[in-house]
Amino acid sequence: MSMIKLKKLLSKLKLLNQISLYENDELSELFFGLDETYYGLTQKEKRHGFKLIISEYKRELLEKLYGRNYITSFHEDSKTNKFVGYVKGI
Repeated sequence: MSMIKLKKLLSKLKLLNQISLYENDELSELFFGLDETYYGLTQKEKRHGFKLIISEYKRELLEKLYGRNYITSFHEDSKTNKFVGYVKGI
């Protein structure tokens, strides 16, 4: 595994394990610092949708974000094999 991939993996695991330490606006900045996959989770002025390929990590992350009221909803789209949902506007 390359050093870049390892750093990104460690960043994602840190985010999941320490999500309670961050305010919602800080989370938005952290998502922007990850790869393009997570750009849809950055907060903007208006509510907007996101799509993420289904994985257990992303399910755990979305459940935590939903519990924090960072996202308003999400569900599995079995046709596209993606989580689909909405990020709350700021």
